[in-house]
Amino acid sequence: MRRILIADDERVDLLMLQSMFSRLFPNTFEIMTAENGRQAVAIIKSFEPEIAILDIEMPGINGLEVAQKIRWAFPHAVLFFLTAHEVFTYAQQACDAGATGYLLKPISDEMLIRSVQKALERLTAQEYSQRDHLLTEQQTEECQELCTLIYQSLLEEGTCAALSRFRDFCCRIDATVLLQQLLLHLEAQAVRDLGRSLTFHLPKDLKYRDIAGITAWAEHSFLQYRACYEEMTEENHNFGVLAIRQYIRDHYASEISLAEVAAAMGYSETYFSRLFCQHFGQSFTAYLTEVRMQAAQSLLIATNRSINHIGEAVGYRDPNYFSKAFRKATGFSPSEFRSSRQGRGGELR
Repeated sequence: MRRILIADDERVDLLMLQSMFSRLFPNTFEIMTAENGRQAVAIIKSFEPEIAILDIEMPGINGLEVAQKIRWAFPHAVLFFLTAHEVFTYAQQACDAGATGYLLKPISDEMLIRSVQKALERLTAQEYSQRDHLLTEQQTEECQELCTLIYQSLLEEGTCAALSRFRDFCCRIDATVLLQQLLLHLEAQAVRDLGRSLTFHLPKDLKYRDIAGITAWAEHSFLQYRACYEEMTEENHNFGVLAIRQYIRDHYASEISLAEVAAAMGYSETYFSRLFCQHFGQSFTAYLTEVRMQAAQSLLIATNRSINHIGEAVGYRDPNYFSKAFRKATGFSPSEFRSSRQGRGGELR
């Protein structure tokens, strides 16, 4: 039986999809379900899914992040994303994450059958192509080391140096296997170092190619990665500090989060967090608190609004939490700060 993981934070949709599989594919799949991204990640290692159907928008860890972890652990797993939002950027992100399909809720029987058939065909084809290229544990470790060295050359010295190393290493590891492992390595590094998902496809005629043909494909992949790397390097210099500052100032009164701002700016949450600290010299939470405290101080001085009202106006729904945050930032309670600046005692409520 094939193993399939279904992750969706909408319990009704999750149960409905599980029921569809049982009805349309009896005795075909071993099904494991997860109600959020964290559960899905916890399941991956022990369950080893061959097919995954993931909701994109899930709290904590979204479907795209789960997909990245699956692809790293089980690179040949077939991924589908399921969402209620017909948004182009979602479809683009799904493709970047290596998805085989992008499915809109509510999914029909016909669409599910067609998608599953595609997945099964792909799994069968992959298994056939891998028969002649199984690696021992020692060979796998050596191959990973070589991939790391090639990757370092690609970033530090450029495409030509990386290609030269690739040619040299083909004398130690089968060229086809080295290319397969290297492309998986590049995909994983893209998520970690560039903050985005990249998919590197193997040529359909890979098993018929000679060393020159395999090397040519490696060069093509290196150029693709290097172009993305240089683009991201340029973006780092123009991180969009002004746009980020403006976005936070426009939304600080709401329950704004790092994930929300990262998405608005087109970055993955982890990568955005790292760059934010580099460019702002502090964490996102610290900067947001600073903006809120500045706004609160202005309102305390310039208006007669109640302190509870001011707390809500700058993004704090809990008055006690607002007072504690304000004292931690300024050394005064809101009422003490107002009295010292306005020159009158008594807290306005």
